[in-house]
Amino acid sequence: MINIIKKYKILCDIILNIVATALPLLTLQIVVLPLMATTLSEDKYGYLLSITSLITIVSVTLGNSLNNIRLLEQYNYSSKGYCGDFNIILLIEVIGNIFFVLIGLRFLGEPLTPVEIFLIVLYSVFTIMREYYIVNYRIKLNYIAIVWNNIALIGGYIIGYFIYTIFNIWIAPYLVGTLFGLMHVLYKNELIYEPLLRTKLFKPSAYKTIILCMAGILSNALAYSDRLLIYPILGGKSVAIYFAAYQLF
Repeated sequence: MINIIKKYKILCDIILNIVATALPLLTLQIVVLPLMATTLSEDKYGYLLSITSLITIVSVTLGNSLNNIRLLEQYNYSSKGYCGDFNIILLIEVIGNIFFVLIGLRFLGEPLTPVEIFLIVLYSVFTIMREYYIVNYRIKLNYIAIVWNNIALIGGYIIGYFIYTIFNIWIAPYLVGTLFGLMHVLYKNELIYEPLLRTKLFKPSAYKTIILCMAGILSNALAYSDRLLIYPILGGKSVAIYFAAYQLF
Protein backbone atom coordinates (compact mmCIF):
# COMPACT_ATOMS: atom_id res chain seq x y z
CA MET A 1 0.00 0.00 0.00
CA ILE A 2 2.85 2.36 0.90
CA ASN A 3 4.57 1.64 -2.43
CA ILE A 4 1.35 2.42 -4.30
CA ILE A 5 1.03 5.75 -2.47
CA LYS A 6 4.66 6.62 -3.28
CA LYS A 7 4.20 5.75 -6.95
CA TYR A 8 1.00 7.81 -7.06
CA LYS A 9 2.81 10.81 -5.52
CA ILE A 10 5.68 10.50 -8.01
CA LEU A 11 3.18 10.37 -10.87
CA CYS A 12 1.37 13.46 -9.53
CA ASP A 13 4.69 15.32 -9.19
CA ILE A 14 5.60 14.46 -12.80
CA ILE A 15 2.22 15.70 -14.03
CA LEU A 16 2.53 18.91 -12.00
CA ASN A 17 6.00 19.49 -13.46
CA ILE A 18 4.69 19.07 -17.00
CA VAL A 19 1.73 21.37 -16.33
CA ALA A 20 3.95 23.98 -14.67
CA THR A 21 6.29 24.03 -17.67
CA ALA A 22 3.59 24.01 -20.32
CA LEU A 23 1.27 26.73 -19.01
CA PRO A 24 3.56 29.79 -19.50
CA LEU A 25 4.74 28.53 -22.90
CA LEU A 26 1.17 28.04 -24.08
CA THR A 27 0.21 31.50 -22.84
CA LEU A 28 3.07 33.06 -24.80
CA GLN A 29 2.67 31.01 -27.96
CA ILE A 30 -1.12 31.04 -28.18
CA VAL A 31 -2.11 34.35 -26.61
CA VAL A 32 0.59 36.98 -26.05
CA LEU A 33 2.86 36.60 -29.09
CA PRO A 34 0.04 36.32 -31.68
CA LEU A 35 -1.55 39.47 -30.23
CA MET A 36 1.76 41.33 -30.32
CA ALA A 37 2.38 40.15 -33.89
CA THR A 38 -0.73 42.04 -35.01
CA THR A 39 0.55 45.38 -33.69
CA LEU A 40 4.35 45.16 -33.95
CA SER A 41 6.13 45.66 -37.26
CA GLU A 42 7.61 42.50 -38.75
CA ASP A 43 11.13 43.75 -38.09
CA LYS A 44 10.44 44.60 -34.45
CA TYR A 45 8.60 41.31 -33.88
CA GLY A 46 11.55 39.41 -35.36
CA TYR A 47 13.88 41.36 -33.09
CA LEU A 48 11.76 40.47 -30.06
CA LEU A 49 12.04 36.77 -30.96
CA SER A 50 15.81 37.17 -31.36
CA ILE A 51 16.11 38.83 -27.96
CA THR A 52 14.15 36.06 -26.23
CA SER A 53 16.40 33.50 -27.93
CA LEU A 54 19.46 35.34 -26.61
CA ILE A 55 18.05 35.37 -23.08
CA THR A 56 17.23 31.66 -23.31
CA ILE A 57 20.75 30.77 -24.45
CA VAL A 58 22.50 32.91 -21.84
CA SER A 59 20.32 33.76 -18.83
CA VAL A 60 18.09 30.68 -18.64
CA THR A 61 21.08 28.38 -19.09
CA LEU A 62 23.16 30.07 -16.37
CA GLY A 63 20.35 30.16 -13.83
CA ASN A 64 19.09 26.65 -14.56
CA SER A 65 22.61 25.18 -14.42
CA LEU A 66 23.19 26.64 -10.96
CA ASN A 67 19.73 25.40 -9.97
CA ASN A 68 20.65 21.82 -10.90
CA ILE A 69 24.05 21.94 -9.22
CA ARG A 70 22.48 23.28 -6.03
CA LEU A 71 19.93 20.47 -6.06
CA LEU A 72 22.63 17.85 -6.59
CA GLU A 73 24.94 19.30 -3.92
CA GLN A 74 22.27 20.10 -1.31
CA TYR A 75 22.83 16.94 0.73
CA ASN A 76 26.60 17.38 0.56
CA TYR A 77 26.35 20.90 2.01
CA SER A 78 23.72 20.17 4.63
CA SER A 79 25.45 17.00 5.87
CA LYS A 80 28.68 18.93 6.44
CA GLY A 81 26.96 21.98 7.89
CA TYR A 82 28.21 24.32 5.16
CA CYS A 83 26.28 27.41 4.10
CA GLY A 84 27.47 29.68 1.33
CA ASP A 85 29.05 29.56 -2.13
CA PHE A 86 25.91 29.63 -4.25
CA ASN A 87 24.99 33.29 -3.88
CA ILE A 88 28.61 34.11 -4.77
CA ILE A 89 28.37 31.94 -7.89
CA LEU A 90 25.01 33.54 -8.69
CA LEU A 91 26.54 37.02 -8.41
CA ILE A 92 29.36 36.01 -10.76
CA GLU A 93 26.80 34.58 -13.18
CA VAL A 94 24.73 37.78 -13.10
CA ILE A 95 27.80 39.88 -13.95
CA GLY A 96 28.79 37.48 -16.75
CA ASN A 97 25.20 37.41 -17.96
CA ILE A 98 25.08 41.20 -18.29
CA PHE A 99 28.33 41.17 -20.25
CA PHE A 100 27.21 38.47 -22.70
CA VAL A 101 23.75 39.98 -23.17
CA LEU A 102 25.30 43.35 -24.04
CA ILE A 103 27.63 41.60 -26.49
CA GLY A 104 24.61 39.82 -27.97
CA LEU A 105 22.73 43.11 -28.39
CA ARG A 106 25.78 44.55 -30.10
CA PHE A 107 25.93 41.54 -32.42
CA LEU A 108 22.27 41.89 -33.43
CA GLY A 109 23.00 45.49 -34.39
CA GLU A 110 19.55 46.96 -33.79
CA PRO A 111 19.72 50.61 -32.62
CA LEU A 112 18.22 50.73 -29.13
CA THR A 113 17.58 53.52 -26.67
CA PRO A 114 19.38 53.38 -23.29
CA VAL A 115 16.01 52.63 -21.66
CA GLU A 116 15.42 49.64 -23.96
CA ILE A 117 18.91 48.29 -23.26
CA PHE A 118 18.36 48.70 -19.52
CA LEU A 119 15.00 46.89 -19.63
CA ILE A 120 16.41 44.01 -21.68
CA VAL A 121 19.33 43.60 -19.27
CA LEU A 122 16.93 43.81 -16.32
CA TYR A 123 14.78 41.10 -17.89
CA SER A 124 17.85 38.89 -18.25
CA VAL A 125 18.83 39.43 -14.59
CA PHE A 126 15.30 38.65 -13.38
CA THR A 127 15.40 35.49 -15.50
CA ILE A 128 18.66 34.17 -14.12
CA MET A 129 17.59 34.87 -10.52
CA ARG A 130 14.21 33.17 -10.95
CA GLU A 131 15.77 30.15 -12.65
CA TYR A 132 18.12 29.66 -9.70
CA TYR A 133 16.00 30.54 -6.67
CA ILE A 134 13.10 28.31 -7.76
CA VAL A 135 15.37 25.44 -6.71
CA ASN A 136 14.05 26.09 -3.19
CA TYR A 137 10.77 24.46 -4.27
CA ARG A 138 12.59 21.52 -5.85
CA ILE A 139 14.64 20.93 -2.70
CA LYS A 140 11.43 20.79 -0.66
CA LEU A 141 9.64 18.75 -3.37
CA ASN A 142 6.97 21.45 -3.40
CA TYR A 143 5.76 21.04 -6.97
CA ILE A 144 2.45 22.75 -6.26
CA ALA A 145 4.43 25.92 -5.47
CA ILE A 146 6.13 25.58 -8.88
CA VAL A 147 2.69 25.48 -10.52
CA TRP A 148 1.66 28.62 -8.61
CA ASN A 149 4.90 30.29 -9.64
CA ASN A 150 4.11 29.64 -13.27
CA ILE A 151 0.59 30.99 -12.74
CA ALA A 152 2.22 34.17 -11.39
CA LEU A 153 4.38 34.16 -14.52
CA ILE A 154 1.28 33.92 -16.71
CA GLY A 155 -0.40 36.77 -14.84
CA GLY A 156 2.70 38.88 -15.39
CA TYR A 157 2.73 38.08 -19.11
CA ILE A 158 -0.87 39.23 -19.46
CA ILE A 159 -0.39 42.41 -17.40
CA GLY A 160 2.82 43.07 -19.33
CA TYR A 161 0.92 42.78 -22.59
CA PHE A 162 -1.52 45.48 -21.48
CA ILE A 163 1.42 47.66 -20.43
CA TYR A 164 2.80 47.15 -23.94
CA THR A 165 -0.49 48.23 -25.53
CA ILE A 166 -0.54 51.41 -23.43
CA PHE A 167 3.12 52.47 -23.39
CA ASN A 168 4.45 50.59 -26.46
CA ILE A 169 7.18 48.90 -24.39
CA TRP A 170 7.64 45.75 -26.49
CA ILE A 171 9.72 43.88 -23.89
CA ALA A 172 7.06 44.49 -21.18
CA PRO A 173 5.29 41.08 -21.33
CA TYR A 174 8.53 39.19 -20.74
CA LEU A 175 9.89 41.68 -18.22
CA VAL A 176 6.73 41.90 -16.10
CA GLY A 177 6.05 38.16 -16.35
CA THR A 178 9.53 37.28 -15.14
CA LEU A 179 9.30 39.93 -12.39
CA PHE A 180 6.06 38.40 -11.09
CA GLY A 181 7.61 34.93 -11.17
CA LEU A 182 10.70 36.19 -9.35
CA MET A 183 8.68 37.95 -6.64
CA HIS A 184 6.73 34.75 -6.01
CA VAL A 185 9.97 32.73 -5.82
CA LEU A 186 11.63 35.17 -3.39
CA TYR A 187 8.68 35.23 -1.00
CA LYS A 188 9.74 33.34 2.14
CA ASN A 189 12.79 31.94 0.32
CA GLU A 190 15.60 31.39 2.80
CA LEU A 191 18.18 30.87 0.03
CA ILE A 192 18.40 34.62 -0.59
CA TYR A 193 19.66 35.09 2.97
CA GLU A 194 22.59 32.73 2.61
CA PRO A 195 25.87 34.56 3.28
CA LEU A 196 28.33 35.56 0.58
CA LEU A 197 30.91 33.20 2.04
CA ARG A 198 33.20 30.65 0.44
CA THR A 199 33.30 27.15 1.87
CA LYS A 200 35.60 24.22 1.18
CA LEU A 201 33.12 23.06 -1.46
CA PHE A 202 33.26 26.29 -3.47
CA LYS A 203 35.78 25.13 -6.09
CA PRO A 204 34.11 21.80 -6.95
CA SER A 205 30.67 23.46 -7.00
CA ALA A 206 31.90 26.29 -9.22
CA TYR A 207 33.67 23.82 -11.53
CA LYS A 208 30.54 21.67 -11.91
CA THR A 209 28.47 24.79 -12.59
CA ILE A 210 30.88 25.94 -15.32
CA ILE A 211 30.81 22.53 -17.02
CA LEU A 212 27.02 22.35 -16.90
CA CYS A 213 26.71 25.94 -18.15
CA MET A 214 28.95 25.20 -21.12
CA ALA A 215 26.94 22.10 -21.99
CA GLY A 216 23.65 23.98 -21.59
CA ILE A 217 24.78 26.92 -23.72
CA LEU A 218 25.90 24.58 -26.50
CA SER A 219 22.60 22.69 -26.32
CA ASN A 220 20.42 25.82 -26.32
CA ALA A 221 22.58 27.45 -28.99
CA LEU A 222 21.78 24.57 -31.35
CA ALA A 223 18.07 25.13 -30.75
CA TYR A 224 17.91 28.95 -30.77
CA SER A 225 20.96 30.34 -32.55
CA ASP A 226 19.21 30.17 -35.92
CA ARG A 227 17.15 33.25 -35.02
CA LEU A 228 20.25 35.08 -33.81
CA LEU A 229 22.05 34.34 -37.06
CA ILE A 230 19.11 35.15 -39.33
CA TYR A 231 18.40 38.58 -37.82
CA PRO A 232 21.75 40.33 -38.55
CA ILE A 233 21.90 38.82 -42.05
CA LEU A 234 18.31 38.89 -43.32
CA GLY A 235 16.52 41.14 -40.84
CA GLY A 236 13.60 40.85 -38.43
CA LYS A 237 11.01 40.10 -41.11
CA SER A 238 12.83 36.89 -42.04
CA VAL A 239 13.03 35.88 -38.38
CA ALA A 240 9.28 36.40 -38.01
CA ILE A 241 8.56 34.31 -41.13
CA TYR A 242 10.99 31.60 -40.00
CA PHE A 243 9.40 31.48 -36.54
CA ALA A 244 5.89 31.21 -38.00
CA ALA A 245 6.95 28.40 -40.32
CA TYR A 246 8.75 26.63 -37.48
CA GLN A 247 5.62 26.77 -35.32
CA LEU A 248 3.55 25.19 -38.08
CA PHE A 249 5.88 22.22 -38.36
